[in-house]
Amino acid sequence: MGPIALFDKSFLHGLNVDEAVLFDHFFLPVICPIFFVETLADLGKEMKRGRTAEQVVGSIAFRTPEMHGTLNVYHGTLVSQNLLGAKVPMTGQIVPPGPIPVSVNGEHSVRYKPSPEAQAMQRWQDSNFEAAEREYARVWRAQLGRTDLKEVAKRALGYGIDFSKVKSLADAKSAADSVILSLPEAAQLSLALEKFNLSQAMVPHVWQRWHSTGQRPLASFAPYAAFVLSIDIFFEIALATGKISAERASNINDVAYLYYLPFCMLFVSSDRLHRECAPLFMRKNQEFVWGIDLKADLGANDASLKISLSNDQRMRGLMALDVAPIDGGLTSELYRRHLSPPRKAASTLDDDASKKLLEKVERISSAPASDAATGIDEENISSMVLERMISRRRGSWLQAPDSMD
Repeated sequence: MGPIALFDKSFLHGLNVDEAVLFDHFFLPVICPIFFVETLADLGKEMKRGRTAEQVVGSIAFRTPEMHGTLNVYHGTLVSQNLLGAKVPMTGQIVPPGPIPVSVNGEHSVRYKPSPEAQAMQRWQDSNFEAAEREYARVWRAQLGRTDLKEVAKRALGYGIDFSKVKSLADAKSAADSVILSLPEAAQLSLALEKFNLSQAMVPHVWQRWHSTGQRPLASFAPYAAFVLSIDIFFEIALATGKISAERASNINDVAYLYYLPFCMLFVSSDRLHRECAPLFMRKNQEFVWGIDLKADLGANDASLKISLSNDQRMRGLMALDVAPIDGGLTSELYRRHLSPPRKAASTLDDDASKKLLEKVERISSAPASDAATGIDEENISSMVLERMISRRRGSWLQAPDSMD
């Protein structure tokens, strides 16, 4: 398992199935809720070249990472929780939804059930869509068609910016940061609450927390909320100055991928807007990866493995093989730059150790949930189990051996 990689629909759409399987195998992909929404929305899209919308969505679902791919919590939920005091990790960890605390033999563990989104992707692979999903797709595309980015751009007029000085996207980012930092602490929080449209019931609790914790600037009071706010203001300024087109309504969804940059090491996209904007919001130890380049490297790895692996090895399934990316290729270089310490060959468990590990996983998976009121003690978690639904075969590759139930 390699670096944590956020990806967008443009990248996955460009892969063939075998390349998609290896992306899932070599990386730990972040499945962004925006990707899920964009994929579902294709149900309401008029297709060309004789393909049905169901076939297009099913094809994308079949290429979606499932072995290692992990859904991240929706950014709006994280913003609300952050404003209320929850810590949101911003150093490259995925934040999966729905942790279930359990206790087995006195040890505290956490398990994650397959998300509703993961279950939906499984159904979509077979072009099995529920009526509610079809209606959602229709409504979403209708709303997107009514989106007027020129109206969004007008919001930037109230910031008092000299637009003549915004000559690049980098200038738009600097201007957005200046807008926030120029405000008094209370005004920063007021602007965030206005932008995020929090429920009226929640707002007093946010203000109470702000007063009780020292009336700090937004960046220290709620760092993730401040990060999302800076992207929103950047987008408005970039639209107002023509650095991002206001004629393409889907740009609002493309920019939303940037909200998930704190939860990855790499961002892989074949979208030019992402290529220009993402580096402005990335940490120094992050990297933007052009999707077309990674596709070529995955294709080279696919061809190499099909030559180097024997039929008996391939029949064991990728999950049982400790195969590394080819030396000197892009994937190998990404491993070198972003995995510390460098990747080592996985140790092989003997039959007795494997049996004991499987028994422990089964105990955690079947244990009743602990009292929710006690919460999750992150400092004392001894084990974590992620339950997944995977296809045994995808494309030319076995992911799991035929012998596995």
